Amino acid sequence: MADRVHLAVGYAKVNLTLEVLGRRDDGYHDLATCFLRLQLADRVEVRVTPRREPDLALGCRVVGRPVEGGAGNLAWRAAEALYRYAAPPGPGGGGWSVSIRLTKTIPVAAGLAGGSADAAATLLALDRAWDLGLGVAGLEPVARSLGADVPFALWAAAGTRAAVGRGRGDRLEPVQPGRTCWVVLVDPGLGLGTARVFAHYPGPVSRPPGAPPPGAATDRVARALAEGDIGQVAAGLCNDLEAVTFSLVPGLAELKAKLLAAGALGAAMSGSGPSLFGLAGSRRHAREVAGRLGKLVRGSLAVRVVAGR
Repeated sequence: MADRVHLAVGYAKVNLTLEVLGRRDDGYHDLATCFLRLQLADRVEVRVTPRREPDLALGCRVVGRPVEGGAGNLAWRAAEALYRYAAPPGPGGGGWSVSIRLTKTIPVAAGLAGGSADAAATLLALDRAWDLGLGVAGLEPVARSLGADVPFALWAAAGTRAAVGRGRGDRLEPVQPGRTCWVVLVDPGLGLGTARVFAHYPGPVSRPPGAPPPGAATDRVARALAEGDIGQVAAGLCNDLEAVTFSLVPGLAELKAKLLAAGALGAAMSGSGPSLFGLAGSRRHAREVAGRLGKLVRGSLAVRVVAGR
C-alpha cells in the first residue's frame, strides 16, 4: 500500500468573553466563553505508511516556530490518542508509521489555542488517512481528552466560525456571526502557560445582589455577535483572567490601554494570555488602529490585522 498524505488546517481563536464560574471537582474550572475563529492558521501534513510491526511509529517535525516536535507536542498526543481510540490494523495485521509536519504561524503559549488547533487538524487528517469516517462528532471524545480548547478547534477546522463554550469550555453551542469581525491582534512575544495563570487565580468574586447571573455576559455577546452588532460585542468584551495575567506580565495592562487609545472599539486578552486583541468596525479601521498602535508602542511588537470568521 502506498503512503497516504493528507493536509488539514488548524485555526487560532480569541475569547470574546471568558467568565470563570467556579472550580470543579476534577481540578478544572467551569467557564462561560464565546469563541471566535480567526483567519490565522497552522498547516498540518500527515503521512501514513503501513508497517509490519503491530503498533504505531510516530514522528513530528515543526517549522515556523520554536516548538517541541516530540511526545510533548499536542499533535503527537492527538495521533497517539486517535490510534488507541479507533485506528484500524494495517495491511496483514501490522501497524502504522505516522509522520506529522506542522507549519506554524499561530504564536505559541499566547492564549490563541495554537496547540489545540494543531491537535484538531491532526485528528481530521488522520480520520481521512485511516478511512475512519468519524467526522467531527465522532472525533469529539478524543478532542475532549486532549484539552478544553481542542473541541472548539475541531469545530473551527471543520468550518464553525464562533461558539459559546460551557463546562470546561468544551460543551459547545454554535454561533453564526452576523458579519465579519475585524481583529487587531497583538502578540507581546512572551509565552505564558495556562496552568501558571490558573495557579494564581484567586477564584470568582462574590456578586452583589441584583447582579447578572454567571454566564450572562457571554450570552449577551453571543447574541450581539449573531446580530452583527460589533459595537455591542466590543462593549461586552471581558476576561476574568486578565487581572492575574496582567500581574504576571508587566506592561500588559498599559498595552491594552494603548490599544484602546489607538481607536479599537473594545479590547481584551484572549484566553490566559498574554495576547491582546482589539475589535474594529472594518478592515480599514483595523489597519488604522494597527498603524496608530505602532506609533504608541516602542520596541518590537507583532501586530496583525486578522478577520474573525
